[in-house]
Order: sequence, then structure tokens, then C-alpha cells
Amino acid sequence: VITPAYVVISFTLPISFGLAILRYRLYDIDIIINRTLVYSTLSVLLAMVYFGLIISLQSLVHLVTGTMSSPWSSWPPHWPLLPCSSPCEGVFRESSTAAFTGASMMLLG
Repeated sequence: VITPAYVVISFTLPISFGLAILRYRLYDIDIIINRTLVYSTLSVLLAMVYFGLIISLQSLVHLVTGTMSSPWSSWPPHWPLLPCSSPCEGVFRESSTAAFTGASMMLLG
């Protein structure tokens, strides 16, 4: 059964804890808020620089190669990962082929 005293206490207690933390600077909450704002701002700036570089490098590549497509035609930008995709693709293809060949040999064997 929910009584009016229970409702008052359930709202008063967390509010009083919050006011005490802010008034007496307990747990250094201002440092936590400051670091949160700084790191989130730096993360947003880093993301903007990254996407700006990707778009500008794509435009430069299109300009140098003479293609007329827009820089948004190959979005999301996957070309920085292309050097990694060829060796990995070969390894995965060979291992999966070997696994399936071994499994079929066991079934037929």
C-alpha cells in the first residue's frame, strides 16, 4: 500500500542527497562534469576532422582520376580499409574452403 508519507519520502530523499552533493561539493561532481564536457567536445571535433578528411581525400582522388561521381557515391568510406581486405579475404577463403572440404571428406569417408 502506497501512503502519502511514502511518496513524500521517496521524492524528498533523492532530492536532498542531490542538493547536499551540489552544495558541499561532495564527490567532486564539478570535476566530473568538466571532464565530461571536455571529452565529449574533443570526441565531436575528432569525428568532424575524420569525416572532413575522408570527404576531402575522396574529392581529391576523384579530381586526380578524372571521375565525375560525387564524393557521396561511395559512402560509407570503405577505401581506407581496402589494404586490409585483400589479405584477410584470402585467408578466410582458404580456411573456410579447408574446413568445408575436411567436413565433406569426413562425411563421405
